[in-house]
Amino acid sequence: MLAALPGCDRSTGPIEHSYLAIVALLDTPSGISPGTRYGYRVREVSGTLGIDTAMAVGPADTVILSMPVATYQVELTGLPTWCASRYGADQYVAVFEAPSTALARYYVTCRAPLTVQVSSEGPAPPDSEIVYRLAGGGTSRVGILHPNDTLRFDGLAAGMYEFGLSLVAEQCVVTTDGGTHPHIVVPDGGGAVLDLRISCSDPARRPRFLHAAASYHDGVSGFVFRVFDPDRDVERYVWDLTDCAGTSVLPGGARLRRGLSSGRTRDRDTITVLGVYEPGLPAAEVARRCTALRVADQLGNTTPVLELPILATPGSPPAATMFNAHSIGTVAIRTDLAVQDNDGDFVGVFATARVRDGVLFAPDGNPDIGIYSVAGDPGANVQDLPLGTRIQYGDVYAVIVYLIDAAGHFTRLEDSDVLR
Repeated sequence: MLAALPGCDRSTGPIEHSYLAIVALLDTPSGISPGTRYGYRVREVSGTLGIDTAMAVGPADTVILSMPVATYQVELTGLPTWCASRYGADQYVAVFEAPSTALARYYVTCRAPLTVQVSSEGPAPPDSEIVYRLAGGGTSRVGILHPNDTLRFDGLAAGMYEFGLSLVAEQCVVTTDGGTHPHIVVPDGGGAVLDLRISCSDPARRPRFLHAAASYHDGVSGFVFRVFDPDRDVERYVWDLTDCAGTSVLPGGARLRRGLSSGRTRDRDTITVLGVYEPGLPAAEVARRCTALRVADQLGNTTPVLELPILATPGSPPAATMFNAHSIGTVAIRTDLAVQDNDGDFVGVFATARVRDGVLFAPDGNPDIGIYSVAGDPGANVQDLPLGTRIQYGDVYAVIVYLIDAAGHFTRLEDSDVLR
């Protein structure tokens, strides 16, 4: 046992304090700034101690304050618009008797105002370098992108931007909506993503258009094209209505049809395709627009996007002198058709059937529409629609046939009395 020496005070030991620590845990993608200065305001909740202090620190800094026992409100400010605090900006923290340390911990997640993801497809090597220019919101940035890059841009205000591409190789096609000049909206808080898809073809093996024509009326787009492919493996085509500069004006964007590698177009170096879509847009909405077409083969070799202005073209559409869809017992639906064409350029037909909801697709409250052939049929011979497998007798409500000529003119016919 130790005794105190005369004339000496008893040792008091180290002085104990209570502390308040404030820290921000940052979750940010590589290359994205979490900001430069964060603000913390600390206020004693009851107001009796008169403590109300503010400070500005770096995002990764930890603040430690010696504070008396009380409950405090801590407020975080200064986050850039593309960052957010997971549980909000305000926290309430109780500081207890010494020795103790209370902790206000913020989880800050930052996402790029704009992320551009580049993906390459097709049999040919993609461009090693493509020049881009991001413009909008009072900013302009120029740089180089490479195949399968992911670019993240920070410091962008909310608004519309154009991501323009230049020096794209001739054998490469930008298949993203907007082509080489897609537009993207950066919302408040960021998080916009542009998926940039580039398809590069073997120049000696890619398909090429020999002829294409289209027209639009009564909410219907009709078209015909002839394409040559040296490998005889054309497999699909893409149709769209655009602003004639590569940007779709359709809700949901372009439509894809596959299956050209079967049926009458299989293993052919030159094929003629007839097609129809019914987007239902009124004439005023398609004025000064274009019908866009692109054809690709099984390996991904693709034509450039062909945009055909929607204009009134000379000539008249084909007409039917006979049209009757009728059942052959419970075996098939047959369509009898005879056509005359004053211009002498009738090409063929594109046939569809309106059937009971849920027969071809998931039920949605509307009858299903099925096409007879992805490529249409040449001449006036409409193939029979077989019954008894997927489509049963009584499922077919109507047969719709479109007569299409070489100029893209078309006539729509419908027979809703087929079960006779």
